[in-house]
Amino acid sequence: MLVSGSEDAVWGFALAGVRGKVVKSDEEFNQTLDTVLADNTVDIVLVTEDVADWARQRVDTLKIRSTRPLVIEIPGRVVGM
Repeated sequence: MLVSGSEDAVWGFALAGVRGKVVKSDEEFNQTLDTVLADNTVDIVLVTEDVADWARQRVDTLKIRSTRPLVIEIPGRVVGM
């Protein structure tokens, strides 16, 4: 399992033993997706909503068509809190 998203999300999941990748741009996120799709050891990818928006079409396609890894979108950073 791998989580990709904001620093808060990645650090939060790290406390539970889930590895992650902090991404700060659409380019970094797409590179992370490329790496994960080529890695046979990752079965589940958790992506925060805010980061998923940077590659919305690609994430939606992966959520529908990908069986490995399973791509799951999770709530991201709440703005204004």
